[in-house]
Amino acid sequence: RKYGPALDLAVDVLARAGANYTVTPIPNISLGLYPLSTYTACCHAVYMGLVDLCVGAFWVTAQRLLMCDYGSDFFQDNMVLVQARHEGSSHESWQELLFRVFRPFTPLLWVTIVCV
Repeated sequence: RKYGPALDLAVDVLARAGANYTVTPIPNISLGLYPLSTYTACCHAVYMGLVDLCVGAFWVTAQRLLMCDYGSDFFQDNMVLVQARHEGSSHESWQELLFRVFRPFTPLLWVTIVCV
């Protein structure tokens, strides 16, 4: 049995609407094409008309947007980067404090993130 808050919500909404539905696994053809991501595989199954919709907490990606539409968000996950305080760091200037958030990654990685 599949489970999770997204599926529970979808099943409840469909039941209240009186809709007939069947929960099915992601088709093997889609899993074969996208073995690293069941989420992308599910979007592919929608694109191919093998299933009507996918239920889950999906990250919207450019690749997935080409295959299927997304509904409204009902959950948002905020990512936070944390860096440990080192001894003597309380005497940093405001510029050093401002740019501290960029330290976890190298400048080249930041350029890559911005360009992508």
